[in-house]
Amino acid sequence: MESSDEKNSNNLTENRRKDQRKDFSYIVLEFVLHPDTTYEIFVGYTLNLSNDGLCIYTPAVLTAGQAIILKSDDPPLYKKAAVRWVEKYDSFFYKVGLEFV
Repeated sequence: MESSDEKNSNNLTENRRKDQRKDFSYIVLEFVLHPDTTYEIFVGYTLNLSNDGLCIYTPAVLTAGQAIILKSDDPPLYKKAAVRWVEKYDSFFYKVGLEFV
């Protein structure tokens, strides 16, 4: 059960968001780090989506401020995004917050 401090913290986080997040769970996205210099493709799995960005799980090690190009066939998506935050999720995945640029 959530404590009142956790609940207040979640409400503050939600109030700072520009747009409401929508669950968009486990759609597979491909992304590249340097589209002009390498063709290495990484994979991420969406957690949620808003007009300003999305949250993904990925085994790729990303850093805050890094720019990536996202691609998905279903739903169709081709966007540039910037990494805003990264958290270690488990022994294999990172949880990453991305902002569309």
